[in-house]
Amino acid sequence: MLLFLYRRILRRHIDDLGEAILVRKATRIPVVRIRNEVKAVLRNLSNNKCVTASLMYGDGLRLRECQRLRV
Repeated sequence: MLLFLYRRILRRHIDDLGEAILVRKATRIPVVRIRNEVKAVLRNLSNNKCVTASLMYGDGLRLRECQRLRV
């Protein structure tokens, strides 16, 4: 983050980084479920949990977003 600030915004070169470690961006592959798998999971949930899970799946909500919904 600091390296980006100095190089891109302040346009200054940093000579010696010393013991600093450059962070690599993590490569994460998203897990995608097929419709049959999702239906099987939803069938095994109770009513309240099924509604919550259906909203999360259908609308792309995160858990906290779903918890904050109000009727």
